[in-house]
Amino acid sequence: MRTSWADLPETTRAGLENHLDEVVDAVDVAEGQNSDTCTLLTTARGDAFVKAMHGINIQTRWLRNELAAATPTDGLALHVLAHTEGDGWLAAAFERVTGRAADLTPASPDLAVVADTATTIGLLPAAGLRPLTDRWARPG
Repeated sequence: MRTSWADLPETTRAGLENHLDEVVDAVDVAEGQNSDTCTLLTTARGDAFVKAMHGINIQTRWLRNELAAATPTDGLALHVLAHTEGDGWLAAAFERVTGRAADLTPASPDLAVVADTATTIGLLPAAGLRPLTDRWARPG
């Protein structure tokens, strides 16, 4: 069961709001399966997409990896607006974009875009990032 924005610890919400500005509206998202909290925020400065994970688990590790890879992939991946950690929660706010899941069925026009993006990511320098085998190893 998902935790709503309103039910996140105050310190977690405040940690993001300190960077994003006052939250005017928060709409929790039901889609997706890898986050304890998924929320679309409207703030005084603009919109954001928030993912938050509670505890030490594989999904928290995935979110840490996403944050670690954000700088080298800026322009290809969603820009990280803010992140905070405390009270057992890791939360990240990303730029909010409209989109859809890629269609990966045979002959889909999305396949070429996905392949080009994967190739571009593979050519990016990764100075300062731990090897993938280390980043995927336990603990969270």
